[in-house]
Amino acid sequence: MNETSRDRRGLWLGLLPVFAWLMAVLPVVLSGAIGTASGWDQEYFHRPVIHILSAALPSPSLVDYGSATTPGYHLILAVLDRCGADDLTLRLVSSLFALAASVVLARVVTRLSTPAFGALSGLAFLMNPYILGSAIHLSTDAFAFLFLILALAAGIDIARDGVSKHSAARGMVWSCAAAMVRQVLLWCAGVGFLAVLMRIGCGQESRRVRALCVTALMNLPGVLLVGAFVLLWEGLIPPGFRIIHGSGLNSTTPVYILALVGNWGALIAAVHPDFFKALRSRRAVICAIIAVLLAITVKSSYDGPHDGIRWGGTLWTLARYTPQYMDRSLVVVLLATCGGAVIGAVLEIAKGHARRVECYTALLALALGSLAQMFNTKCFERYALPVVLIILPIAIGVLFPTRIETNMPASRVRLGFPIAALFLLLAVASADIYVRLGRENPPPPLPHEFRPIAPPR
Repeated sequence: MNETSRDRRGLWLGLLPVFAWLMAVLPVVLSGAIGTASGWDQEYFHRPVIHILSAALPSPSLVDYGSATTPGYHLILAVLDRCGADDLTLRLVSSLFALAASVVLARVVTRLSTPAFGALSGLAFLMNPYILGSAIHLSTDAFAFLFLILALAAGIDIARDGVSKHSAARGMVWSCAAAMVRQVLLWCAGVGFLAVLMRIGCGQESRRVRALCVTALMNLPGVLLVGAFVLLWEGLIPPGFRIIHGSGLNSTTPVYILALVGNWGALIAAVHPDFFKALRSRRAVICAIIAVLLAITVKSSYDGPHDGIRWGGTLWTLARYTPQYMDRSLVVVLLATCGGAVIGAVLEIAKGHARRVECYTALLALALGSLAQMFNTKCFERYALPVVLIILPIAIGVLFPTRIETNMPASRVRLGFPIAALFLLLAVASADIYVRLGRENPPPPLPHEFRPIAPPR
């Protein structure tokens, strides 16, 4: 394949997320239909919050305005609402945030690996049920993850080339933007620092003190930003949502994220030609043992809405209807064990690889994100799965062969199965959104749940 044909093929592959958005998202947005949990959040939280902030511009109160998150998303749409944008326009703009996130992820992964894998990564991200729901309804998810992807890309660049003014500035700006939409995403500011630590550990960083100082300073603006809201709210979460989301740590969250890696992440990592060989390595077995020991130490049974803390997602639904023992879901424990094996296999592939620092940085980012998400009392899948679908393609993508040989290795014959299985699961998981579209508005929140009262339109 000559260079022109390769560029043309890469361009068409890069447009796959755009085609998916045009076919699966835009018609629903234009129809005005709602459904699923994202529709519920839109009707009783996000739309009222946008109207509340819009009516209060230019000096809205940000103390207890009806959202559990920092107000970046709502403020942007509130400005549009104040300028006369109707509901359809707001939903369309919000939907474009999801498209932008999927295209950016596809671009980032393409730059790190191959156009085909980049396009598949962007497509899988857009079509997972939580980003798809966010693309169809007013929701903060896609907008927050857009900035997370950009911040992670800056961190991976630091892992590859070292700290520069450009990469440090990008990491600082995008991590602040992510934290302005969701305060919990402040963790992505630390990815650059982790990258430098990995470079030092692998003997690739010559100016250690300078690199550590620069990346440490990258964290300061985000910390100050979130710190200002913490002072304003007198806690990590606005007062109206503190009981729901801020009643203590949820120790199940890292195990649940490992289970998602064992399900979705395994299919992504399996695209690498050496994955199945690495899965039989001692490193993968040790990581699986560590994962199962971790999984059995915490409760992982489904405990249901509305007072429970372990519900909300496809895997939780599966855990609800499958066996459990001593408050441990056997499905979650099994998949978490598989997740440990997947992480071990990726580490085995990375061992001695020229780009292992980038892979290690991505995996550490996943661990950091898992620990940060523990601060939310609720372990909802919508907060975890998109992060897995962002980080795993980056972690495995940097380990791809630098060029495709004319005679494909035998292990590449297997690649059709993980890709087909991944998109089959995506289709099944996302079908529920389309089935529910057009139903009556969901019931209002229960009395103990905060609901803002929007001004009359």
